[in-house]
Amino acid sequence: MPICPHCETHADTMLAPCPTRDGYYCIDETEYASFQGDAMLGLPISGRYVISGVIGRGAIGRVYKAHQLGVERDVVLKIFKLESLLDEDLGFQPGKTLIAAREDARDRFIREAKVLGQLTHPNCVTLYDFGVSEDGTLLYIAMEFVAGYSMRQAVQRGLKADAILEIMMQVLRALREAHAMDIVHRDLKPENIILSFRKESNEPVVKVLDFGIAKLVGKESNIDSARTTAGMLFGTPAYMSPEQCRGASAEVGPHSDIYAFGCMCYELATGQLPFMGVTPQQLLIMHQEHPVPRVHLRSGLELPQGMEAFIQKCLAKAPGERYRDAGRALKILEGLVDAWEPRGIPQDASELVDHAEIEALRSSSDRSYSSSVGHTPGPSQGAIQTVQGGDFDSLDGDDLFEQASNDAPRPSGAILQTVVAPATKASSNLPRVREENSRRASLIVGVAFFVVLLFCALLIFILYKML
Repeated sequence: MPICPHCETHADTMLAPCPTRDGYYCIDETEYASFQGDAMLGLPISGRYVISGVIGRGAIGRVYKAHQLGVERDVVLKIFKLESLLDEDLGFQPGKTLIAAREDARDRFIREAKVLGQLTHPNCVTLYDFGVSEDGTLLYIAMEFVAGYSMRQAVQRGLKADAILEIMMQVLRALREAHAMDIVHRDLKPENIILSFRKESNEPVVKVLDFGIAKLVGKESNIDSARTTAGMLFGTPAYMSPEQCRGASAEVGPHSDIYAFGCMCYELATGQLPFMGVTPQQLLIMHQEHPVPRVHLRSGLELPQGMEAFIQKCLAKAPGERYRDAGRALKILEGLVDAWEPRGIPQDASELVDHAEIEALRSSSDRSYSSSVGHTPGPSQGAIQTVQGGDFDSLDGDDLFEQASNDAPRPSGAILQTVVAPATKASSNLPRVREENSRRASLIVGVAFFVVLLFCALLIFILYKML
């Protein structure tokens, strides 16, 4: 039943102004009961958004579910306190007053939000709007609300090969668009990847969240902000590049996203992170100093030959040794997938260069790589299970996952109704997995037919004895 979070007056209509006219809107009573202490519930923001629920909380801001009035749609509203965005070195800047610092923070926020608002791609969560609250103390951005759940939950269950490749390529497509606009994500991790599907076609879709949020709020990931508690908006040591770990903000670029992408690929393929530290400080040191480990696939998983070298190149310590941006990495990844089957003759010089690199990656991988050495997943680092969506019951995609143990964590719904979108190349270049599935299906059908036949024979025998 709708209730006003301020005066607890009940109403008949959801998201209607409180009957007492106290300035609040009535929201779902369950949401109010779950987050009763949050004073933002039911508040209108800039006269356009009504906060209806809590999604996550961080050190410098909070993430809410909100309803956009007039347009009548749900959005994700990220709210930051202006004071939390002030430069930490304010006290060391002669002549800079607090008022001037606030204006600088607000101007920086608006400038970066305008850039992020230009990023439109099917694999990127869209930024709808941004602004400042009426009293000037809060800054907000309104973003697309995506039904689905985070890749963290999928990683914990274990994805099949074709789903892994599809997710990797869709993430790189989103990054390619951003890098072409000189936008760097800066905090790529499974919690910022939402797995969902398109309502009109049921095609699988991967959505990347929080592009450039760290730059938007003027905070770079570092040892102080790199925490792994639930609700943190950015800064996860398990996926930070070496240059981010040593605080070299000037060196952060598209290659930094490639490193984080490599960490996620390693986790998808092996079931554990490339570096497993007990504390965030240990992880920061390991990213900078420890050699990149070999990629040992999860038991039963088979990926294209050359994937080990591809992932290790993404994880190179020196930025110049990684792929320069997502566009280049995507081209090579698609080539590895295509090369899983006999590849046609390249048509021009650029394709010859790509073909040579792909063949080098394949040849550098050990022949035993595809034998799928079993690996026991370690404890996840920074396993934030903040979900940007609430209705999972209609989603059904268990075929994406490997058989998990009974005690493995299982989300309340699945993510993709089909394994791979029909229009993608990956869907036509995975014959080994499909051939294996076909053999399994044939075996199951044969056993079922034998059992039915045996049951019929037994029934006929019993009836004959009775007569």
